[in-house]
Amino acid sequence: VAPKIGNPGRQQKLAAHIDSIRCLVERRPDATLDELRDELSVRVALSTLWRVLDRLELSLKKEGSARRQTASA
Repeated sequence: VAPKIGNPGRQQKLAAHIDSIRCLVERRPDATLDELRDELSVRVALSTLWRVLDRLELSLKKEGSARRQTASA
């Protein structure tokens, strides 16, 4: 019995946009996932964008109200 040839998996929709994503996050580190998705020219779920950011070890830093209050106190 020959081994079953597996499916190589789905192509990543954002693979061609990795450089654009890196630039967007660098330029706007406080942007939301929704804002980043709006600036890309491809339709993807927010979870897909989040997984790409996680895989690239990029994070979005929001200045939260609790952090601002603590810093100013």
